[in-house]
Amino acid sequence: MSNLVAFDNNAVMALEQFGNEGQNSSVQFLKFDFKAGEFIYGQEETLVEEDELFAANITTLSKGYICWEGGKPVGEVMYPIASGQTVNKADLEAHPDSDGWQEQSSIEFQSLETGETLLFKSSSGGGKSALSALSKEFINRLKRGEQDIVPVVSMQVGGYKHQKFGKINTPKFVVDHWLSPTAADAMGQEEETEEVEIVEVETPKKAKRTTRKAKASEKLAV
Repeated sequence: MSNLVAFDNNAVMALEQFGNEGQNSSVQFLKFDFKAGEFIYGQEETLVEEDELFAANITTLSKGYICWEGGKPVGEVMYPIASGQTVNKADLEAHPDSDGWQEQSSIEFQSLETGETLLFKSSSGGGKSALSALSKEFINRLKRGEQDIVPVVSMQVGGYKHQKFGKINTPKFVVDHWLSPTAADAMGQEEETEEVEIVEVETPKKAKRTTRKAKASEKLAV
């Protein structure tokens, strides 16, 4: 139990510092396209490549509820799990014309390549399971007394076979290695990665999604 006490104090404080310092870019939303089996983020729906690495800020791992109406969120209540706070679904405001309140989990990732912060939210079973598995790996490592407790992950595609719909793609966060909170914080304060200028060009509506590396190649070709 001593390790859990450390998590509630020192580890959480260190991870909070890692999450709050050295972030020079705004948070962008990360989502998993279940149909295509791809992670994409931002307004341009940039594709996350399989070899990209991201530090997962476990301090931001949150749980709560979201309410949708007509394809738009009309309510959202989230709390960091480490805070110990809880959300009582019965106390949430009713929205008669909505789909009702759905359980949701979220976490922030920081790119080791660019320093960008990506916020992943999911109310699907597959998305919540992926975050639950990542949390379990973290807790097991913490209980063993390990010092490196910040997971660095790649974003992969898992899945299962459905009797009616065939293969169902699911998100999967695969741990590549672990960092200490101090090393993770120092990573955020390193020299900024040179920004890649994006030149807008007309593309067909169904053009293949652009990756960060592809964008860099476009610049060199100009």
